[in-house]
Amino acid sequence: MKRAFSLIEVMIAMAILAVGLFGAVRVFPMGLQASHRSELSSRASIVAGRILEELKLKSCAELKEEAITQEGMTLATRFAPLTVPHLVDQQRLKAVELTVTWQQNGRPRSQVFMTYVRCVPS
Repeated sequence: MKRAFSLIEVMIAMAILAVGLFGAVRVFPMGLQASHRSELSSRASIVAGRILEELKLKSCAELKEEAITQEGMTLATRFAPLTVPHLVDQQRLKAVELTVTWQQNGRPRSQVFMTYVRCVPS
């Protein structure tokens, strides 16, 4: 006795396969968006690290609050003196806050990086 698939069984199997493939195809754009968001976040971290390293090499007189644009990102720098009791030479130590802002899919995104800079004597 020979057994074969009927046309209805084949069509049902194809419908189930199509639903599964459709679901899998919908996942790819979300994965690409997440990958792009991660890439921009990593790029912001790299640019911020480079700027913070440059700030560490400047004297206190050269440090100023500013906003610049690099690689499609806006970098805003703020400085604040430290008010930590019993800290030796706290006038030469400043808190640095660097905010990196960029646009992604028409929405603003930002990351804030904070560190401390010991000013090189002028």
